[in-house]
Amino acid sequence: MSDVVKACSPPDADVRRRAIDPGYSFIVQAPAGSGKTELLSQRLLRLLAVVDRPEEILAITFTRKAAEEMKGRVLGALKTAQAGIGRTALDPHVRFTLELADKVLERDRTLGWKLLENPSRLRLQTIDSFCAYLVRRMPWVSRFGGQMAISEQPEDLYRSAAELLLARTEEEGPVGDAVVLLLDHLDNRLGQVRDMLVGMLARRDQWIPYVLEARTQDVRLRLQANLAHCCQLLLDQLESALAAHRRELLDLARYAAANLAEGGNTDLADALADLGPDADIEARVRAWDLLVGLLCTAKGDLRKTVTVNQGFPAGREGREIKGRMTALLASLAGNDEIVAAIGDYRNRPGLGYPDADWRILQALLDLLPAAVAELRRVFADRGEVDYVEVAGAALLALGDDEAPEELLLQLDAGLKHILVDEFQDTSILQYRLLQRLTSGWRPGDGRSLFLVGDPMQSIYRFRQAEVSLFLMACRQGLGQVPLEPLNLSANFRSQAGIVDWVNQVFAQAFPSSNDVLHGAVAFSPACATRPADPQPAVQVRLQVSDDDQAASEGEAIADLIAGLQREHPDWSIAVLARARKHLQPLVRQLASRGIPFQGQDLDTLSDRQAILDLHSLTRALLHPADRISWLAVLRAPWCGLTLADLDNLIRGDRNSTLLELLEQGDSQAELFDRLSVDGRARWQRIRPALAKALGCRGRVPLRRLVESTWLALGGPACISETELPDAERYFALLEEIECAGDLEDFAQLEARLQQLYAGPGPATGSQLQLMTVHKAKGLEFDAVILPGLHRKVTGIDRPLLNWLDHPEVGLMLAGLRRADSDANDPTYDAIQAIETERDRQETTRLMYVAATRAKQRLYLFGQVRADEDDNIRPPSESSLLGRIWQAVQGQAILVAEEKQTSVTAHPAGLLVRLPVDWRLPELADSLDTSLPVSLSPSRARDEMAGMPKRQVSLRAGEGRLVGTLVHALLERLGTCAPSRKELEAELPHWQAWLVQNGLPWHRREAVANRVLAAMVNVCNGRHWDVLFGRAADVRVEWGLNGLVDGQLQHAVIDRSFVDPSGLRWVVDFKTSAPGRGEPVEDFLAAERDRYRSQLDLYAKLAQLYDDSRPVRAALYFPMIDRLDIL
Repeated sequence: MSDVVKACSPPDADVRRRAIDPGYSFIVQAPAGSGKTELLSQRLLRLLAVVDRPEEILAITFTRKAAEEMKGRVLGALKTAQAGIGRTALDPHVRFTLELADKVLERDRTLGWKLLENPSRLRLQTIDSFCAYLVRRMPWVSRFGGQMAISEQPEDLYRSAAELLLARTEEEGPVGDAVVLLLDHLDNRLGQVRDMLVGMLARRDQWIPYVLEARTQDVRLRLQANLAHCCQLLLDQLESALAAHRRELLDLARYAAANLAEGGNTDLADALADLGPDADIEARVRAWDLLVGLLCTAKGDLRKTVTVNQGFPAGREGREIKGRMTALLASLAGNDEIVAAIGDYRNRPGLGYPDADWRILQALLDLLPAAVAELRRVFADRGEVDYVEVAGAALLALGDDEAPEELLLQLDAGLKHILVDEFQDTSILQYRLLQRLTSGWRPGDGRSLFLVGDPMQSIYRFRQAEVSLFLMACRQGLGQVPLEPLNLSANFRSQAGIVDWVNQVFAQAFPSSNDVLHGAVAFSPACATRPADPQPAVQVRLQVSDDDQAASEGEAIADLIAGLQREHPDWSIAVLARARKHLQPLVRQLASRGIPFQGQDLDTLSDRQAILDLHSLTRALLHPADRISWLAVLRAPWCGLTLADLDNLIRGDRNSTLLELLEQGDSQAELFDRLSVDGRARWQRIRPALAKALGCRGRVPLRRLVESTWLALGGPACISETELPDAERYFALLEEIECAGDLEDFAQLEARLQQLYAGPGPATGSQLQLMTVHKAKGLEFDAVILPGLHRKVTGIDRPLLNWLDHPEVGLMLAGLRRADSDANDPTYDAIQAIETERDRQETTRLMYVAATRAKQRLYLFGQVRADEDDNIRPPSESSLLGRIWQAVQGQAILVAEEKQTSVTAHPAGLLVRLPVDWRLPELADSLDTSLPVSLSPSRARDEMAGMPKRQVSLRAGEGRLVGTLVHALLERLGTCAPSRKELEAELPHWQAWLVQNGLPWHRREAVANRVLAAMVNVCNGRHWDVLFGRAADVRVEWGLNGLVDGQLQHAVIDRSFVDPSGLRWVVDFKTSAPGRGEPVEDFLAAERDRYRSQLDLYAKLAQLYDDSRPVRAALYFPMIDRLDIL
């Protein structure tokens, strides 16, 4: 729950008490802000009070953060209860939690658990770590003969497997034949086929069971029977919805059929003649296809009128019957049930498989298991697997119901209670794992299953989460375990104004009932426990324009943020977008105004111009015939040829490479004709560097080739200092994926660039955060701003194989249509339509998650268009705004179109390039190139003789972690000091980081408090203004190289800046502190002596960098807030 005081008796108090009864199994729907984690903690405490061993309880979460938070709450309650502090002033829910903790402590004393001394006996694990635990217990059965690493880039493994599979075209047998058939089916587009196989392998946990089920002799008959059954259901639904209008519709259809027959079209007449009481499914489908075509346009909308093309000619004779048809259409359009039934029928599957469609489906059924086999070979060769393989191996390690493995029997004997958090995000493999774990459970055997989640917050379909699994568990339980559904309703997070708005808007946006097939979830309203604020809780601001108004929207949001920070300086503010790119206009605005913010992973490296230039240089060096890349190299700032020069260079010659064009003729006469004087001078300047690089191609590592060429061209002089780390990350990526000085596949480089994000800028502040809605799930903020709600994202992919486990029909399969065919496969399209609807339903849930992050204020921004009559057009249904449009259109503030302004680094059309006479800076003559290595301050310090050494503390490991974390936090500080409250809010994150980096669990609070003390000293201390508040030209982790006393030296300086007097400071942070009883001045003197040579070196390197300023070196000790100037 949030830190807001809960009501004494929330409206769902009885449900919460019921939920912790250990004798029953429950599935609990816990909407946003309902205190789900506290309920789980109370349930866990209640179970601990009745079990014989803590290990009999297994609590599963989906993130480490959630596991750490739950463990922290349980142990915190036990410690507080043990301390015996007074409870009369505590809130009722806190007292109740402590009463549960009292019973656990009594049980602990009786059975000698010593839980507080051995917190590892609490089995709180992520689902992935639990699967890994099962695999380690049964490595042989699970197919893992040894320890496998989890790959952070599984797409590379999928790509390798797909390429191995496609290389089997010459192989005799069904797999080789299937590869050939698939390539022919997709017009031999090898890259496309490979990428589609990669997508299928990433989702293999979803389709493997169905593909294996379909590999039987009678599969075609069974699948066709399922298709017919589906069509039958849709027909029955349509006829039931149209029952009251059936007679009128058929009378009008017969009239139209007679008119069409006079023109030679007898299809409708023949179909209606066959539509008798004994008509088979094919006749009924044929007739209703034509009847629905009579009612609907080609786009699927109900007609507003009919013409002679539909069999209703103009003229007096047909006026009456045409009026009847128009009235019927209007009546149907006003009935939502009929409109839905017609829409569902239009998306019906085919009744069977034409031979050509069946051949490709059969080929895929042969091919996909072979792709999985290739992937497992790649896993074995690389020693890496993905999470899907680990989960599948864990399931295999347990055996099955008929032949359980010993591990399942052991778990069944020792496991009495299972709790699962965020159950709405469960994948099919994880669902089956829970089924397998509980397969031996029976009612009344003293075991319980507790599932908690919120299907309204299920937003991870791209991670294979299936909300339908939550709905099915509510309806029929999980495996052998019946579950009692419970609903929480109290909202402890948001003020009443926001809760009421969410209830009003999303009651209209969500469907009225659950629908397993389409992944639709009914809305569950919340009850506010916090009073409403007198100020408006929600504002909807929409710009009316046909042009993209992203820049003016960014300005408006920046103005809003500045106002909120002035009015509420202690508020946390978040800007949440559907996609990272939607935040870019605001990022530019904030940067231009100097407003600090936190925004990790906002833009990929491939979005940065410096990286695009490096990418072009890499392609050009590896492929001299790549004209586009060579044009980009010549256009880049290190050369900067004009567009006119580039056009003259390639005009009239489509076959020669650019190098050939540039090097034609001994006298270069043609080059003089092709390039301007300035262009020739620029080419001649970079020509030696490129020639040398091409001569080294394949003979040196790829990173060295590209990086040295970039340096020789003057690449660092073309970018800002803040972009240098991005270039370093690009070079590191080349080093990681190169193969013998080359790249096996440029697609791999491009894909990996999409997964690397540029680092945050120097101005960061935790008060304002920018992130995607997906990253914000589980978080809360005082004010939430939602930009670009009208924007759409890329639709769902069209996979090689579409599959659907229909809850009423069974398995449906279809392969992708031929690349050279315009004919649609109705079965493939029917499954795709259901997937599209599931995607739309998730978009509604995404909007709900975004809105429910807000505690005090919620601001919505978007854009709409007006028609010729100035009526507002509804936004796209696939946009976030479109999902709530019916509810918010009447409350929106409409803003007229504004003239676009933009914040850019350079004016549009300006060519940024190095001067034509630019030359590389020359190294000093005194450089001794015979030195084997450069010296660094740390190495020089190690070599100092006779220096007294400080005693190593028993807490040295803790000190190292504290130092690392404090240094990382100091790097992120801007010019505005965070408050103590803001710092304390970060304690759970610090504790989790410390534990993840090896700190014992029981030490996390004490060590995190040391970090807090250091940061409070920094932010509230005497030296903030000097070190942070009035600093200019700030450098953090500043890497410098230089020649000092005839030796090449390297240093990384913690912080450097220029103060108002023009003095440059170099500051080294030290998290050491005086020992017990040691005078502070003695400690400082010893530290000063220890680090004097290091600081002297820092000062000399900084002076070499900028000899126009005096330099001052200092040590800063955040643990004692002392600045020691040398």
